[in-house]
Amino acid sequence: MTSQFKVQGLVAILIGILTGCGGGDSGGSALSVSFKVFRDGGNVSCSDVPDIVKTEVSVRSGGGVVEVPGFPREVSCMDASFELDLTDGEYIVEVTAFDVANAEIYQATRTVVIPASEPLVFSLEPQKARLKLAWSFESMDNLMPCTDEVDSVDVTISASGTSGDSYNAQFDCTGGMIWLDRYFNPRTYTLLIIGTSSEAYPLFKTRDTIVLERGENELHAILSPEGGQISLDWEFKTSAGSLVADCSDMDVDLEEIQMTITTDFGDEPIILKLGCGTDQPYVLKFKRFTQGTPLKFELLGDGAHRYRYYEEFLMPAADKNFGLLTLKPVGDASVFWTKTATSGCNMQNNFEYQVTVMDEDSGVKVLDESVVQTLSNIPITDLAYGNYLIEIAGKNMQDTFCRASGTRVINKRGDNAWAVFEL
Repeated sequence: MTSQFKVQGLVAILIGILTGCGGGDSGGSALSVSFKVFRDGGNVSCSDVPDIVKTEVSVRSGGGVVEVPGFPREVSCMDASFELDLTDGEYIVEVTAFDVANAEIYQATRTVVIPASEPLVFSLEPQKARLKLAWSFESMDNLMPCTDEVDSVDVTISASGTSGDSYNAQFDCTGGMIWLDRYFNPRTYTLLIIGTSSEAYPLFKTRDTIVLERGENELHAILSPEGGQISLDWEFKTSAGSLVADCSDMDVDLEEIQMTITTDFGDEPIILKLGCGTDQPYVLKFKRFTQGTPLKFELLGDGAHRYRYYEEFLMPAADKNFGLLTLKPVGDASVFWTKTATSGCNMQNNFEYQVTVMDEDSGVKVLDESVVQTLSNIPITDLAYGNYLIEIAGKNMQDTFCRASGTRVINKRGDNAWAVFEL
């Protein structure tokens, strides 16, 4: 009998030791735990965060130093709740969410005293930086350019020396605000935002240095115009010399004009068809030009005559408003010359021909070019209807050996046959 009581007592002691080490009904209680994830400015269900692939709970005792046996262990993100069966005492309870790379992206830590009077609720905080980005436009503080200028907003966030810690994305301009779909290491970054047109031209831009801290960060970026706009109105000068705005006028008779803008930098030219019914003045909204850019601007229309306007200019600091432009009827011609038997150029072996063509009415030179002595003609295109003073001279430095001059007329589209000059 005595031996039997000794065995029973030993069993009771072992049971007491086991229950004191992490569970059971003696001196302990079950603690209900639930959790949510703090994301996008509020608590959301764990299952609504696509980045989370695993959630885990760990429990430590002894002032947070000793890991309780059986922990850490995985818990369900879908259920977002579990129970802890612990003996009485003080514990550090930690719930962590991991991404596909097994990086800790959300976490919450609490000190818990057992027995607890009520269930434990966790809000898992971001362990890296997240960014809520908003944008608007300088001097407007709204999204007005999104209606007919800016199509998308291109965002680049980069950290110097860390090729992997960078971000690139494109968003619809009208959104105005978005939580970026990635996590950043807390540090300093360079932020570049470019508002582009549907034709992929940069229209607005901002560049800044930002510091992202652990948790949720918010930033409002203001985009500034990337250069100035070009605007214009137009009319036509008829072959009779009158000015008309109606492109259907009998002496104009065209359906559209072509606008071409080119640079000397090898950029793709802007080529745009402007229909007869286009609202005027017209503003080119899908492309801007920076100050000092040399531009070649041309308007062409083919109808009853060939109409043209042409100008070369440097883009100003602000917008370029041409005002009312006049397209004139234009034609082509070639300047031909020959040497007479007594020409002073016959005995010269080292000279060039200097050819000058000047508008008789305005006094503006439309051509001033030197050509080698083996040539005897030079073509000219798109000359406005009118009279032109022409001079051809055989020269070597300051010496002139032969010369001829006279007046020629442009009065039709296409080729205007000019009489040959004799030197």
